[in-house]
Amino acid sequence: MDIWMTLCREKAWNRHDYTKYDRFITYLKEQKVQLTSAPQGHPMKDASGKPVETYTIKLDKATIDKIRLFT
Repeated sequence: MDIWMTLCREKAWNRHDYTKYDRFITYLKEQKVQLTSAPQGHPMKDASGKPVETYTIKLDKATIDKIRLFT
């Protein structure tokens, strides 16, 4: 979530937009970024009221570049 919140600040997006967050996670998976499920939930909820899934991501330059390319 920290990565998502930082990206939203950089791009002036609403960090509570769960639809865009879901697209972001899908994008990362398509880019073959390794996502590890985080054991704790997050207070952000999806349309059904369920907490959104959260992940840990190992950051390196290539991964950061992929993250910043998300639109």
